[in-house]
Amino acid sequence: WTVAAAALGRFAAENRWDAEAHGMLALELLQGGKTQAALDPLDRALRLSERADWLRQRALVRFAVGNPTAALADCDRLAEMQPPDDDLVLMRSVILGALSRHHDAEKELTRAITASP
Repeated sequence: WTVAAAALGRFAAENRWDAEAHGMLALELLQGGKTQAALDPLDRALRLSERADWLRQRALVRFAVGNPTAALADCDRLAEMQPPDDDLVLMRSVILGALSRHHDAEKELTRAITASP
């Protein structure tokens, strides 16, 4: 992964307006276990093209690096873009719990269980 990420990093730097290049770099960094490093290319990719899959991934990365407030904002934006699926509702529940919003977390969890018994 390190070699691929380095090559994609060079390509993304040379093609800074290519959202796909930044998105692929972020995913390659994540595959290599470089969670924090993936955040910047995800931000760049999303500034260039707001894609649901990248937004979901950034929410996970933001949560993993200790920024649940930003992760929740990504989840909320994703829910505006497309109908929330069970994974998104569960992700929101976990994030809300981490923010000590336990009542809201419980409501989201109940919503997920009700949708998929």
